[in-house]
Amino acid sequence: MDIEIFEQNLTKEDCSNVPHRTACRGIIKKNNKYLVVRLTKYDITTFPGGGLENNETEEECCIREVLEETGIICKIKNRVISVTEYFTDSIWTNVYFNCEFVKDTKKQHLVQEEIDLGLVVEWKTKEELLDIFENNMTLHEFGPNIHNREFFGLIHSVEGD
Repeated sequence: MDIEIFEQNLTKEDCSNVPHRTACRGIIKKNNKYLVVRLTKYDITTFPGGGLENNETEEECCIREVLEETGIICKIKNRVISVTEYFTDSIWTNVYFNCEFVKDTKKQHLVQEEIDLGLVVEWKTKEELLDIFENNMTLHEFGPNIHNREFFGLIHSVEGD
């Protein structure tokens, strides 16, 4: 499933000449809890993931980003959903994958920006995540948008759960 969200009254044509970035995110459930990362500086909770690099598949990106941010090795089970957000200055696509927990290496490989944002790894229940995504307004102007996007990833990953 693919979802498109447009800022104000934008159309695809309005965004034809703006940068487009793709990120891939892993949804891992273990012991009835979901793996997330929280950016403590802004109190934003997301599924682990990040930017697609040249010559990398979406699946490879997801596995790499989960490992870098959390130290957890995972295996892709299936693609869940993609959420594309159109803004006046950029387009952002986040692709979500259900992943299987394989092993915790206990070694994160964070970039300086993630360190500065205070990235921490957490395990949350579905109910805790639903509360965060619905009620936490965060400390960043785009935090609610990010939580809405993550909500789509969560609800589509738990269908039949």
